[in-house]
Amino acid sequence: MLVPGLSSVGYKIVLVLHIVFVVVAFGGLFATPMLARAGRTADSGAAIAGGTVDYLKRIAIPCLLLAGIFGIGLVSMSKPDVPGATAMWKFDQGWVMAAVVLWLVQVGIFLALLLPAERKLAGGDESAAKRVPMFTGILHLLLLVLLYLMVFKPGI
Repeated sequence: MLVPGLSSVGYKIVLVLHIVFVVVAFGGLFATPMLARAGRTADSGAAIAGGTVDYLKRIAIPCLLLAGIFGIGLVSMSKPDVPGATAMWKFDQGWVMAAVVLWLVQVGIFLALLLPAERKLAGGDESAAKRVPMFTGILHLLLLVLLYLMVFKPGI
């Protein structure tokens, strides 16, 4: 069934942007731990972590923020272009609220936990080397929960 608002070109563009920013934000986050382990020597650990800090600041965090903004835009744009029609997705639906809360948790983990741990690792603090994979794993799990919410929309 085609819903006029959800099948509009504008909605589809925002949906594509939402997906692209999620992929860009998390793509490097999946590869970074493996690359760091493969290339880490006694001298290269700080250099790898320094590159990861740059990736987080310049790419991952801005893309995560934009992904959430476009996701909120998708909910806002989900009203069909039919007089008297109601929105398909609403902010008071459980899956939407859960997704917004989990997105905010992800932003918090990126800014308050992962980025500082990567900075410490780049500065030579090897104790941070155990926290970085933990925070990255938590972010991956949250991403999986968010994907579940977006695909299955429980409660509808």
